[in-house]
Amino acid sequence: MEKVLLFSTKKEIYDLIRNILEDRVQVSHLQNEEMPASAGSSQFILIECNYECRIDRCLKKFTFLSQRRTIPSAMIRPILLKDKATEFSGFHLMVFNDNNTSYFQKRILSTLKSSEYYAGSSGFSIPTFSPLYKIIQVQRKIAESPEKSVNLSSLAEMTGYSPSWLSHNFKRLSGISLQSYLAKMKCCSALWQILASGKPIKSIALEAGYKPLYFSKLFHQIFDTPPSSLRKLSY
Repeated sequence: MEKVLLFSTKKEIYDLIRNILEDRVQVSHLQNEEMPASAGSSQFILIECNYECRIDRCLKKFTFLSQRRTIPSAMIRPILLKDKATEFSGFHLMVFNDNNTSYFQKRILSTLKSSEYYAGSSGFSIPTFSPLYKIIQVQRKIAESPEKSVNLSSLAEMTGYSPSWLSHNFKRLSGISLQSYLAKMKCCSALWQILASGKPIKSIALEAGYKPLYFSKLFHQIFDTPPSSLRKLSY
């Protein structure tokens, strides 16, 4: 039977993934340092993001992925909704290590993205005309491609509303400012690139749309450690 490894501290995420993938796939649940015996030959890895941006936990997850770069993987990020802080409303997917994916691995991604819980699926429960849907799609754009440079105007254009409307409603509906959400996602992506690639930190900053000095300060502010101190952990 094909195997997927889920690195998550939350049982509800594990139950959700098992429900989506059904009985055709064996899902192993890694909650701590101890690898389940059944996970040794996993063909796809999912890791959960809880938006806490704790450097110790993020390093553990990304180092785990970096050591298994031949295995396709994805980060599952819950949709952030202010009024549903204790209820799981759906997820975004950020894909890693997706070169030369097998048929099975492509099928796993396709199944996840076809789920009613995936923010980009045609079966997603929130109506496409609602303001909430538009805010969720902005979240998805940032969460799934955080390494790409975006600005307020281009994101507002996605919604069909003004930049001021987007800024106001993003915070009202998500519970976090658009600027803060963007910074968290970009610094998370940068942490992965620092650990898993040989790119200079300056290049990582510029590709994300930041000047290197400002990026270093922002990264330090979010993770409480400068990006330069993590380069020695790469590879």
